[in-house]
Amino acid sequence: MLMMRCSRDKNDCLHASLVDVIERQVEDGNPQEALLTLDRLIATGHTRKAAIEKMTSVLAEEIYEVLKDGHCYDAARYTGRLRAIE
Repeated sequence: MLMMRCSRDKNDCLHASLVDVIERQVEDGNPQEALLTLDRLIATGHTRKAAIEKMTSVLAEEIYEVLKDGHCYDAARYTGRLRAIE
């Protein structure tokens, strides 16, 4: 399914990949904040798609900072950012 969504351009492919990661995190419950965040955002009136988009933005920020600063992935920082989404 990902390959079909990646046929347009690199930005579409990157976005589709990030959405897939978030969907897997929610499905697997790892980290558990992924499902908790999705449920919380839906309960406060966001559509599932909008909630996933917000979560995808947080994931993209985390990846960017890891690559930019050369730091290791910080699970506590990432889950804290998920909890902070409004």
